[in-house]
Amino acid sequence: MKSRVLLTVVAAGVATTASADVISETNPAVIDWGMVGTSQVTDGPAQLYPSQITVAGASDPISDVNITLHNGNHTWVADLEITLVSPSGTAVRILDLTGVQNGDTIDGDITFDDSAAMLFPDDDTDGTISGTFLVSDYENDNSDVPATAFGLDMSAFNGEDANGTWSLYVYDENAQDTGSFDGWTLDIVTIPAPASAALLGLGGLAAARRRR
Repeated sequence: MKSRVLLTVVAAGVATTASADVISETNPAVIDWGMVGTSQVTDGPAQLYPSQITVAGASDPISDVNITLHNGNHTWVADLEITLVSPSGTAVRILDLTGVQNGDTIDGDITFDDSAAMLFPDDDTDGTISGTFLVSDYENDNSDVPATAFGLDMSAFNGEDANGTWSLYVYDENAQDTGSFDGWTLDIVTIPAPASAALLGLGGLAAARRRR
């Protein structure tokens, strides 16, 4: 689904207005791992590996990407590695924790957004986690997905063409715990190249309103 907004970009003290497209696409298929039917079998990749979303109709470069994983549940979150790969092949490991004692439980939606206030917790608080987080790649390795390097945050996708197939890789590193997500949503903002350069290089987003 694509909608149009107006963005006010402030660069060098001068405000200009540019049109932007907001693209939101969802793959509702359940992503589960470590299970065949109701039987726990192994660690390793999710049954949908990757789970994919195809974007079409974008006419301008990417200026922002967010991802939401829906209704997640997992009883030992440190087992998970989650990676998003763009149609251009850019990979961002959005979640990879280090704490083998991290017994925290995912319960609900989790969103990864460069404007979030905090990283995903990497400690053993035995708490229940949901909410919005920065990209949280604590280990920074390149295992388990077809990529050799990873962007540091979602801005790694900026400037790319949004059109094509986006791939989400979910990998469980230990067979003792299982879980699932009820699909995922990809939100992308695209704006014309001159406005994108001003927004990313000199200024900031002052206001946005949906065009009626």
